[in-house]
Amino acid sequence: MSDFLHTPATKAGNMNSGSTIPERFLRVADALASKVAVSDNEKQMLYGELLSASIAMSGRIGDMTERPNVGIMLPNCAGFAPAFFGTILSGKTAVPVNYLLNPRETGRIIADAGLDTVLTTGLFTDALEGLVPNVVKMEEVSFNESPSGFTPPRVRPDDVAALLYTSGTIYRPKGVMQTHKNILSNIDACLRAMRISEDDVFLAVLPGFHTFGLTCAILLPLLTGGRVHFIARFAPAAVMRALRESGSTIFMGVPSMYKALLKSISDGDSATVPLPSLRLCVSGGEALPVETGREFQRKTGVPLIEGYGMTETSPVIALNRPDRQKWGTAGLPLDNLEVGTFDDDGNRLPPGGDGELWVRGPSVMKGYRNLPEETAEILTDDGWLKTGDMCVIDEDGFIKITGRKKEMIISAGKNIYPVEIERTLEEHAQVFEAAVIGVADEVRGEVPMAFVVPMPGTDLDRASLTAFCREKLSAFKVPKKIQVVKEMPHTLTGKVLKRELRPEA
Repeated sequence: MSDFLHTPATKAGNMNSGSTIPERFLRVADALASKVAVSDNEKQMLYGELLSASIAMSGRIGDMTERPNVGIMLPNCAGFAPAFFGTILSGKTAVPVNYLLNPRETGRIIADAGLDTVLTTGLFTDALEGLVPNVVKMEEVSFNESPSGFTPPRVRPDDVAALLYTSGTIYRPKGVMQTHKNILSNIDACLRAMRISEDDVFLAVLPGFHTFGLTCAILLPLLTGGRVHFIARFAPAAVMRALRESGSTIFMGVPSMYKALLKSISDGDSATVPLPSLRLCVSGGEALPVETGREFQRKTGVPLIEGYGMTETSPVIALNRPDRQKWGTAGLPLDNLEVGTFDDDGNRLPPGGDGELWVRGPSVMKGYRNLPEETAEILTDDGWLKTGDMCVIDEDGFIKITGRKKEMIISAGKNIYPVEIERTLEEHAQVFEAAVIGVADEVRGEVPMAFVVPMPGTDLDRASLTAFCREKLSAFKVPKKIQVVKEMPHTLTGKVLKRELRPEA
């Protein structure tokens, strides 16, 4: 494979060099050609095979379109890797598309990204009908022919590598432009924080169209020389089986996944579950209930650390470390990022002050595609990104998220952040999940209202739950009403869709 590189033969020791994704991928794949790179329940590909397939795919893409962006609409599978790296090696920007959207929503993203080509599977071709002229079914692509005449693309670190559309912006698509520098700087900082090596095997359940899944569960291992085993969708029994049988050493998920895995363990009447190869679990996407994290560690014997990030920071901002952790916090900032808390006037607050978290560093996005005003609102002239999350940074540097600025409830002039109430509710033994919103009140203007999902097999008493909250919270933070529901509406990555919560009449 060295013929494909414009550099001397590579050694494993310097695989993590390279300022663009093509440089890094070519170096890693060449050095580890005979090592397994990706696998799913049907096939596996060595790094050498993945490199050949990606180069072949890049040639096909180059023949099909002159546009700068290429869509990828695939479930979690081994074929995602050559689709992504083929796009990158063609010198274009990868646009992972959420396959759960309806055709109208998909069409808005395709139009905003200017796509005329989408790499997909026969499962999704109907959803793309009439939206793009070039639809490639990856299962029909042959990678048997040896590629020839390949020249690495001329891309720069500040060129856009991935265009990711954020959730909750269906009516006006908001595409986050992540550069090669953004993604690689985040990967390198995560490598140092989690001590990842080429011996690690990642179990990929998070979708590739989400920044947590794409960068942390797929690109991080594959640009480090590790292996990725894909599971098409999250099912607790299948995940537990894969964790035992695939040799996985690292699993990344959202809190709802860990809750479901715990329930699966309990249903199996087992106090503990041996997972001999698994050495680390990471939770992100939303706040991890402390008791969920502790119980998962007790049941599995595997460290579970919480992190925090957003698409606009490519994505990780902070992470608890395997050897340095504070429950209930998002952890310490990555070593190449600067963080601070700021008030509404843009003044930096002293340590311990509760303000909006701002972030500055190499993983901060280039901006929103086609949205200069929205970009200017979130990025300052001196490079700070306003996260929209309220937090406190303690004396040790750990970040504790106290709420979402836009979700803040103002009750009789007092600020209430729903996340504090949600965490309190989820400490109750009979509560599986909780979500809090603000509802109108004639006297106080707005008051908190809670939606709770009971633990299976329990008969949740709302009066006792209210009493529990009174013991833990200030009186004005106690939910005025508690509504018991069978389940919450979620995004694919586990976040509660609060806009779909409806109070009973």
